[in-house]
Amino acid sequence: MIIVLLSDIPWHGLHQRPHHIASALAEHWKVLWVEPTTLGEKSHFRPFFAKPNIYVVTLPTIPYNARAPFIKSSARLLSYVTPLRWMVSLIQFILLRKALKILRWTGESVGFVIHNFQFTHLVGRLRSSFILFDYMDNVFGFTRLPKHVESEWVRTVRMANIITVTSVALAKQIEQV
Repeated sequence: MIIVLLSDIPWHGLHQRPHHIASALAEHWKVLWVEPTTLGEKSHFRPFFAKPNIYVVTLPTIPYNARAPFIKSSARLLSYVTPLRWMVSLIQFILLRKALKILRWTGESVGFVIHNFQFTHLVGRLRSSFILFDYMDNVFGFTRLPKHVESEWVRTVRMANIITVTSVALAKQIEQV
């Protein structure tokens, strides 16, 4: 089985909770770490070996959390264009399937660990053996997200087989869904 970890942070950089989870899972399974594009950083559209049983691939995203105010507001505005969101989603799926095939995936079900709910639409396009949503930060506390993005968060909560949280406040958010 391959575990697909949908991360909201890049593999390189500060080693955080998602890295520890990926490393623990890699003791038993192959892990594909899916990171979002980061403006100014190199993207890896073909998976690369990060450490034993962990491979990393970069998928394009709409940069809602960009540091530059112009980019953040432009991303928010452009995200209301449904065909643009659909196109980004299609490119993400094509790159994910290609990455899985490079890792010798034969079409069997995969396990999902979700940190980045903006990738959740990818889960429904592949057979999954489990879906774990590890809700570790209040995403609504960092930036104002468009309604369609908030609906992806709700969809993630509803489709997850397992949900873990890092605080009582986050558990209360989940319980309201």
